[in-house]
Amino acid sequence: AMLSVKYMLSDSPMEENALRRMVAGTGYNYLYENTYCLPLGYMVDEAVIEEWVPDLSARMSSLNNLALLLGAEDMMLETVHCEAQEEDGRTILTMPEEGYYYAAYDTCNQDTLTVSRTDGWSQKYSKTTHRYLIELGDCEAEEQVYISNTGSERISFTVYRLNFKALDAAYATLQSQTMELQEMTDTS
Repeated sequence: AMLSVKYMLSDSPMEENALRRMVAGTGYNYLYENTYCLPLGYMVDEAVIEEWVPDLSARMSSLNNLALLLGAEDMMLETVHCEAQEEDGRTILTMPEEGYYYAAYDTCNQDTLTVSRTDGWSQKYSKTTHRYLIELGDCEAEEQVYISNTGSERISFTVYRLNFKALDAAYATLQSQTMELQEMTDTS
């Protein structure tokens, strides 16, 4: 949202959900619209700029702090305890309740992780030696999520549930004072 990424092009179908919807597709090309997208310019209160200090070593805490400063009353990414079964080359996570989930990891020596759910949804993530947040998507209570790697590495994950009420509050604050784009070219 904050980077004004309104559309996303994919060569594989993705799950439609509260964060994105498919607007066009042909062959192996799919165009998705991000439902949370800010314009190129928006205002942020000076107090937020002064108080928020991004911390790459505590990424989720940093994002939650920003959401709180933007008006959220609760954490945007809530840490969730779920049953985790770590095996060589695969981790099985059992979601405790219905929700939209993400997973983070501290270390991964494999360049590719594949996430699949018992409902048939699957997504492959590349360049996973760089730490980033992995989307697990909409999950039902007790649904199992499988995260596998091509090696025999055992990877531990911290699971987060997206709090849409907190996301909506932070987004509404950013969207309350936006720039209206009058003219745009490829250079200006």
